[in-house]
Amino acid sequence: MLQRSSIWKTLFLPLVFVLSICSCVSSFAQLSGTYTVGVGGDFPSIDSAFQKLSMDGVAGAVTFTLTDTAYVAPGKPLKNLRPATPRHAIIGGEREELSLPSAYEFDLPTDGIPALTLAGPIVGASATNRITFRPAAGRAVKIVGNGAWVIRLLDASYFTFDGINSGGTSLRLQAIAGNGLQIEGNSDNVIVQDTQIGTPSFSAILLQSAANGIPDSTLVQRNTVDSYSFNGFFGVNLAVGTGVSRGLRLSNNNFGTATDSIAQAGIVVQHTDGAWINNNTVRHLRRAGDTFGIGAITRHFRTRIWNNKIFDVRLHGTTGGILRGIRLFGTLGDTTRSAIYNNMIFDLDYASTGTATGSSIRSIQHTDLILDTIAYNSIWLTGASIASVPNA
Repeated sequence: MLQRSSIWKTLFLPLVFVLSICSCVSSFAQLSGTYTVGVGGDFPSIDSAFQKLSMDGVAGAVTFTLTDTAYVAPGKPLKNLRPATPRHAIIGGEREELSLPSAYEFDLPTDGIPALTLAGPIVGASATNRITFRPAAGRAVKIVGNGAWVIRLLDASYFTFDGINSGGTSLRLQAIAGNGLQIEGNSDNVIVQDTQIGTPSFSAILLQSAANGIPDSTLVQRNTVDSYSFNGFFGVNLAVGTGVSRGLRLSNNNFGTATDSIAQAGIVVQHTDGAWINNNTVRHLRRAGDTFGIGAITRHFRTRIWNNKIFDVRLHGTTGGILRGIRLFGTLGDTTRSAIYNNMIFDLDYASTGTATGSSIRSIQHTDLILDTIAYNSIWLTGASIASVPNA
């Protein structure tokens, strides 16, 4: 006769083994369809959804719906936070201040990933199998980060942040210290649309190179940047390697609002080929030092800047500087072939909020570029600087 313990071992343990196998298969299944993220949802946090994507990938188009009103993006405090070291170059015989990705430098923590990151490549992601994060209907969602960035995409392609921004539905990324959305490495075909981003003293959206490459085919449209973000958009920050980002599109964004300002620049593009910048509004810039609405600087090729509106640019504080509507300069000898047309630039004034002397205004400043076209721009300057005359 079998003892009770033997019967238990004979019948129950194989069943446990089978159930364990089924559970493992489920946990390693690729994602497809719609999932909720939040309390009581399919994923309790954005981080857990990112981990699942990184581990298992997708088998079809995937939409993650954010059901909570507030999310905390995990991050580690920045170490040795300090003012960024100014960068300069001789441009057209003049010593020029180069644009920075942020007002501060810091040391990244060495004990693991410093903030919320989707690490790719994501298996199965493609033009038809796109990954989308968006708020649930009627939800005003805020994602707050306290690390080096709120969210980073690292080698993660075919990704969409969609704030929707209608019917009471919205998505906001808010940094305590750090960048908003950092698109890094081989993160191609990323779309950022209809979001609100605030990153005091850092860039709202940053494109950055990494060991595996530079982001290509990035689309940034219908977003609003505020909260004294240092830059509305900065790309590419060439952290490692060489090369250019191709196919960048920036359209119909608001960088700065009537009540909330930007610091250094609305848009900075560098190390790009074929960037299109159109129908954006850049306003309410306030900074001690050089500032501009839109800049295409250092290495850039075939840049098109058209139908943008730039206004309410002011020097702030006691440090002198140059206020520019559009700033253009290239690497000496490069044939840039840029086109700048149908832009409206007005209300640039270095004297209204600043007390420094030796400052100047330049509506469109163009240096060390070859075969560029500048035409049909509407310009009205305020202030008394004679330097504005030859550069208008």
